[in-house]
Amino acid sequence: MAKILLGVLLIMGLSLLLAFGLTTIFGITDVVQKVVLISALAPSGALAVPFAVEHDLDSEYASALVAATMFFAILLVPILIAL
Repeated sequence: MAKILLGVLLIMGLSLLLAFGLTTIFGITDVVQKVVLISALAPSGALAVPFAVEHDLDSEYASALVAATMFFAILLVPILIAL
């Protein structure tokens, strides 16, 4: 469970921080910034699972990460929209 939460934090947290940093550096504000931040919070791609299967990687972990990022995106995107 901790491994999955760490993966979600890395995937979603770093992408959100990177998106916020870049929009701030380039002076992007308001609606456009929200669109970029929402895109950064998007769940990890479902193609991660077939890629893991194809290359004999941990497909169960990939599936769990996709599901967890989907769950957290459902919770966090409305909060981000409300801000």
